[in-house]
Amino acid sequence: MVTSLREQTAATARKTKELEAFTYSVAHDLKGPLREIEGFSSLLEKQFADGGDAQTRHQIDVIRRSALRLTHMIDALLKYSRLEQQDLPRQRFNVMEMITTLITDRLTGLQGPKPKIQVALPFADLYGEPVSIRQAIANLLDNAAKFSRHATPPTITIGGTQMERERVLWVQDNGIGFDPAQYDKIFGLFERLHSPQEYEGTGVGLAIVKLVMDKHEGRVWVESAPGAGSTFYLAFPERAESVFDRPSAPPHPPSA
Repeated sequence: MVTSLREQTAATARKTKELEAFTYSVAHDLKGPLREIEGFSSLLEKQFADGGDAQTRHQIDVIRRSALRLTHMIDALLKYSRLEQQDLPRQRFNVMEMITTLITDRLTGLQGPKPKIQVALPFADLYGEPVSIRQAIANLLDNAAKFSRHATPPTITIGGTQMERERVLWVQDNGIGFDPAQYDKIFGLFERLHSPQEYEGTGVGLAIVKLVMDKHEGRVWVESAPGAGSTFYLAFPERAESVFDRPSAPPHPPSA
């Protein structure tokens, strides 16, 4: 029994490594041809800018935008694959300073109306791996800004709750929200609730958030309703070895 279990564990680990290597190799090798497609379509776009019929210009534009979108998806897949293979050494760091920097960076590069962002954290530090946590919070901020951009005015609130043995950070927006029936899809890799024409994105951002929290032995969940915005929760254990069940009554932020 013990030998069989060890063999199964070793086989699973081997298959996982093979799948990770395959994913990285395929994604990496696809980027070269895509760069050529995007580059030559860009040249054609310039060539036909002042001439040619509208249909030809439209077709070239579709080719170029499709190549760019696939490139962004591959980049996101590579980021997910690298994170999946990494060990995340944890330390205590200043999350308030991290969030302040993130807000500045995100607002600077944001097109269209700038959301009003409020920060009300009851703690200044977290225990975890700073680079991956920064990526997770950045993904939630980008998500909140994207889906609240048509609100009047778009508003994002970052808050948290100090629990007995963990710290919960949440990001709330007043955007379009989603049907709770879609909850099981929201953190899936390449899962999207809206078409690319409605809202841009790769469908990897929230999957990365979920992966980061899994690697921290933490939890992530969301509360939302159509037209009522969304609130994403990140729960971080205070000790690296701690694992906690999802609470039946999670802490609630102020109403949007």
